[in-house]
Amino acid sequence: MKIRIAEQHLRIRIRKSDLTLLMSGQAPVTNISWGAKQWQFTVELDQEPWPGIRPAEKGMFITLPAEVVQPWLRSNEVSLEFKVATNENPLTILLEKDLPCEHKSSDAPEELFSELAK
Repeated sequence: MKIRIAEQHLRIRIRKSDLTLLMSGQAPVTNISWGAKQWQFTVELDQEPWPGIRPAEKGMFITLPAEVVQPWLRSNEVSLEFKVATNENPLTILLEKDLPCEHKSSDAPEELFSELAK
């Protein structure tokens, strides 16, 4: 799983192994280390009909509505977008299946959704 944060946008790119975890009711996790510090980002499916973000001591939990995400996991659709209401600016969460890139990647080819790249 890859996480990209820019202003009011959170982009989550899932690999095939992450998709398998989500389909089986488990939560994929990615860790970011910076010096001696480490942050953990976890994506969970939830029965609530809206997305959410909960801060943790060293990271965050991103919850997404299972009713919307589960059909998407089984589809050929590449991305799914959510808006999280906040007191000020809404946060956009973009969930994507990870596709192969033109630049050299450290990802194993079998982890990418090559069949969805057009």
